[in-house]
Amino acid sequence: AKNIKKFSPTDPDATLSTSCKMYRMEPCYKQHTAADDAAGVIVDVHVTTGEASEGRELEAQLDRIEQNTGRTVQVVTADGGYAHAANFAMLEQREVHAIIPPQKIPGNGKTIPAQRFRYDAKHQMVRCPQGKKLMKRSRDGNDQGWMYRARTQDCRDCPSRSRCVPPSAKVRSIRISDSHQALLRARRRHGRWNQHERELYNRHRWRVEGVHGEAKTWHGLRRAVRRRLWNVRIQAYLTAAVMNLKRLATL
Repeated sequence: AKNIKKFSPTDPDATLSTSCKMYRMEPCYKQHTAADDAAGVIVDVHVTTGEASEGRELEAQLDRIEQNTGRTVQVVTADGGYAHAANFAMLEQREVHAIIPPQKIPGNGKTIPAQRFRYDAKHQMVRCPQGKKLMKRSRDGNDQGWMYRARTQDCRDCPSRSRCVPPSAKVRSIRISDSHQALLRARRRHGRWNQHERELYNRHRWRVEGVHGEAKTWHGLRRAVRRRLWNVRIQAYLTAAVMNLKRLATL
């Protein structure tokens, strides 16, 4: 049986989430917004439950934008929440210039990080810092990549075992996503961002976050006026329409 999650009996569609670890969790929804860079016009709004990952909404959002506007998206700017390997691969396939900073590789400095392991796509294997091979074993839990594991005898006699293999495991495992090569290319491009690309990303930070701030501060979108997902979507759509009409009046 799955673990029972906490929920709101008055609004079962809302899920417990928080925007910061310093804030308490509360029933909430999440709005995914896209804005045109030139004029700040809102070109797409989608509302999901609070636990939905924004990174999984990108492709569907691009499809809606291109269908509604009749224009092809050429450049996408987004924050690190969208920096998934699958998104980078998808944007490459669509020939879209992605200005998305890859997420920092987690690590505490005490263990050998995953980036020290070299992936050989041609031979479908991974080499550890000691030169040992990690071979493809099984799909990961989300079915979005493969798990590569070392042999027991290689890790047992390894001089770096204490810094490499977790205490709860016998061997070191590395997850390689299906779009790992696209992620590596995105990391290299991020290291070579020019001044124009940095300006685009900096403008994205206030352009899109400014839309959310305006909706919350001036149009009451900080709180839902009605319960259930479809009612919150109506509130978000009407708010976006009002904000776009204000922009039209200004122009």
